[in-house]
Amino acid sequence: MLSNDSLQFSRNRSLWGLPCAFWGLWMAQFINRIASFAQPFLVLYLTRDHGVSIGAASVVTGGVGVGSIFAAIVGGWAADRWGRRNTMLAGQTITACALVWLALGSGFSQMFISAIMVGFGSDMVRPAMSAAVSDMITPDLHVRAYGLLFWSLNLGFSFATISGGLLARFGFSQLFLINAAASVLSAFFILKSTNERRLSNPNKTFSFISHLIRDRGTVRLVWVGIIYAIVYFQAYSTLPIVMTSQNISPTVYGLIISLNGIVICLVQPAAVRFIEKRDPYNVYEFGMIVFGTGFAITMFASDPLLHGLAVTLWTLGEVAVAGVVGAIFAARSPENLRGRYQSLVSFCLAVGAAIGPPLGGYILSWKGSTFVWIFCGFSGLLGAVLLHGLRASDSSHRRNL
Repeated sequence: MLSNDSLQFSRNRSLWGLPCAFWGLWMAQFINRIASFAQPFLVLYLTRDHGVSIGAASVVTGGVGVGSIFAAIVGGWAADRWGRRNTMLAGQTITACALVWLALGSGFSQMFISAIMVGFGSDMVRPAMSAAVSDMITPDLHVRAYGLLFWSLNLGFSFATISGGLLARFGFSQLFLINAAASVLSAFFILKSTNERRLSNPNKTFSFISHLIRDRGTVRLVWVGIIYAIVYFQAYSTLPIVMTSQNISPTVYGLIISLNGIVICLVQPAAVRFIEKRDPYNVYEFGMIVFGTGFAITMFASDPLLHGLAVTLWTLGEVAVAGVVGAIFAARSPENLRGRYQSLVSFCLAVGAAIGPPLGGYILSWKGSTFVWIFCGFSGLLGAVLLHGLRASDSSHRRNL
């Protein structure tokens, strides 16, 4: 929970009508992402610098995902019990230490454990930051705030992929040390932009599982989030395989998939103004349809131009979904469970990252690429159907719990 002083400070509106404290967190996330070199360059670091086999390198890279799954659970709990700022600072500290270990360590076991800790520390920050935003900003500005956080994440990562490629010539270890320094700098912005106090009576924090079981609407949202994530990760697992079979080079695939970040960086700020004036559930439902349709039309793509159009379309759906999902979970969460409700967003992505690639690969080998994209299209429609009817007000939602 943020302190009364921080809440008072947050009322002093600044850019885009959002408080200075929010922009401190925005900058913290941007700095963290602008130097997020670990995941995109980890396989190359292991295979080139340490001579690790591709199979072993894949296992180590999967360790990042394992850490992310645990972080989605622990991060939300810690944000509600230890406080938002404390959890964010702990996550950044763990990330920085793990990155230094990853850069200087040797041996498979050290690499694997440090990769798990990188995933754990970095994703531990997310639910706490989202809960802090919910604390400091009034509900009418939630869509704007969460949309801009999503923009900072993608803006920073776009810079990371470009700068990382240029800096890699100095060695991958140096990249990870720069990443660690960025985590420390990000922690500095978190420290300066937020104050904190303990919950007035933390022993009265609701039982999350029992509360969630009774909150059927949020359970449905979790299913939608998992469906969304399963489809999303086809872009980084099944799609490159399909494009390679069409004699499209990995370089061209990289250029095409980069459209995802480019479109988000260009469209998201303007889209936020448009989206925040509309019912978030309607936006989410529409976004799932556009998202699924973008993947579905990939079945007709056989050249880079058509693939680029498909990526652009499903990215527009992603912009709509990401612009409202954080605000929807914030609106549905009781104050003492905000961190854990926000951790459900990270949990959905982690589960989708674990299930999506092998499921897509199985469908691809069983029925071919056309069925993969049909599956993605129907998944988008299924998500929209599950969302239909989830437009009750927060007051009605809480009265029914």
